[in-house]
Amino acid sequence: MKRIKPIHKGRQVIWQSKQWPHFTVNDLQVKDALLDARRKQGQVLGKANAIVLKGAGELAQEMYIQEVMATSAIEGEPLNPESVRTSVLRKFGVSSSLDQTPKSQHVDGLVEVIQDTLENYSEPLTALRLYQWHRALFSQGTGGFRKITVGQFRTYEDLMQIVSGNFGKEVVHYTAAP
Repeated sequence: MKRIKPIHKGRQVIWQSKQWPHFTVNDLQVKDALLDARRKQGQVLGKANAIVLKGAGELAQEMYIQEVMATSAIEGEPLNPESVRTSVLRKFGVSSSLDQTPKSQHVDGLVEVIQDTLENYSEPLTALRLYQWHRALFSQGTGGFRKITVGQFRTYEDLMQIVSGNFGKEVVHYTAAP
């Protein structure tokens, strides 16, 4: 595989830091910002609990749909909005036997990952959890036209990169940790 020059010329990325992945935080430097964020969070939660939201279920469904669509857009992978809506509604137990939208394993997998991240955000991000996400996203064992090993860390030496642009004029937006 051709090595492509990164866009972050000369800048260090987080995984290249000498402290990676064992960072330390000066509690005094972040204390005020954390307290302010916690106070604002409390205000929002208090206001939300003070009112009864009509249609909260529909709001949650729409939030999931928008999150899945935005995530796929970031990856440059447009999804069929009706497939996303159908998958999310199935997750919420609202599917209809009249729905004729074809089921997409890829969309269902992405919805599963988004659901896990939104509902279990306080759980540790373990290797097992990453493997489960990987299996959900690549249930067919392929990434594009390339066969991949699913549910484990990659074993090849090539750098994992997010690349865009035409052949010969590629731009690397991110290089993952080796």
